[in-house]
Amino acid sequence: MKTTTVELWKNAHSMKSWHDNPYPTANALAYYRYHVFPIVEKNNGKLKILDVGCGTGVNTIFFSENGCKAYGCDISKEALLEAGIRAKKLNSSVNFTECSFDNLDYNDSEFDAVFCDGVLYYGSERAFNDGIHEMYRVLRKNGILRVYTKSSNDVWANSKNRISDDTYLVKKGYEKGMTVYCPPLDKINNSFGMFDNVKIGIEEFNYVGLENLKSFWVITAIK
Repeated sequence: MKTTTVELWKNAHSMKSWHDNPYPTANALAYYRYHVFPIVEKNNGKLKILDVGCGTGVNTIFFSENGCKAYGCDISKEALLEAGIRAKKLNSSVNFTECSFDNLDYNDSEFDAVFCDGVLYYGSERAFNDGIHEMYRVLRKNGILRVYTKSSNDVWANSKNRISDDTYLVKKGYEKGMTVYCPPLDKINNSFGMFDNVKIGIEEFNYVGLENLKSFWVITAIK
């Protein structure tokens, strides 16, 4: 992951310029409902899940409170401190670790499920693919991965801000100066090629004007 992007994210957390939603994301809810819960129910609550790029831990705590042994990791000490405080207030048992998505500090085949929501696109194409390989590595056989990441249709994929193939520089907002990777479908297919079963969806929405389309690949993959 590009050093500049890492430092900018750490600064965003330390300055609290990024306002985290206090509720689990729609993607986390859907992933749990359709993929995680059936496994939890079948195995009497025995499921170990990793939330990659957990931020202040909202999704991680949600998983913990709903039958999972939950772990979360992030590059920001400040975010993880807030996550720990939030978990303690809710009496939620979550294990948090400081590490990057492209260098996960976990053992091979350690998790039944891995979740990565709106994180993997921060950085270069290489970091993106390294992150996928790391998540594949820590998944057990038949483990299930969910990744929510920017597509090439996104407003950020603007040729004026292009710095390399499918990679762009954010020019405004709290993410200003960060590098983002917005791949097309063929690259997504190639990146997840090591998985046995891959389902690719897309979510697109716009709340503030037609020129600001938000576009995300929603990938569910089984090892």
